[in-house]
Amino acid sequence: MPGGSGAEVVAMLVSGPLAPYFWTEIVGCAACAVICFVPALRTNTLLVIGSLLAIAGIFCKRVQLLVGGFQIANLDYAGPLTSMQHTAWDSGLSGIYGGMVYWPTPLEFGVTLGVVALGFLIFFLGLKFLPLRPAEEASPSK
Repeated sequence: MPGGSGAEVVAMLVSGPLAPYFWTEIVGCAACAVICFVPALRTNTLLVIGSLLAIAGIFCKRVQLLVGGFQIANLDYAGPLTSMQHTAWDSGLSGIYGGMVYWPTPLEFGVTLGVVALGFLIFFLGLKFLPLRPAEEASPSK
């Protein structure tokens, strides 16, 4: 349906201020996929170019998420903050919000520890099972 919900987001990506990032991501990822899937193109130089295109695509996606989130307001704007709205206004905003400190919950610590542990597990399994030898030992001697 033309002009439906989300059309302004698509227009912003395809032809608006985020268009260079969007098209760089699309074209770069397509070129990276072609380089990876066509065996004749898997030279060291093209694989490095494909890797750089993938990194650039990830950067462009992050820019779209961060900057695009600020382009379209999805909440009404907050009203003015006055001394009549908060009881701790005596010391200003620091009195209202100064005591708020973020500290991760035990669940967040556990997830972080699990991700780090998984990384170590994969690394050590790779060291154990991959045939990692110097080039002199790996080549058959004559």
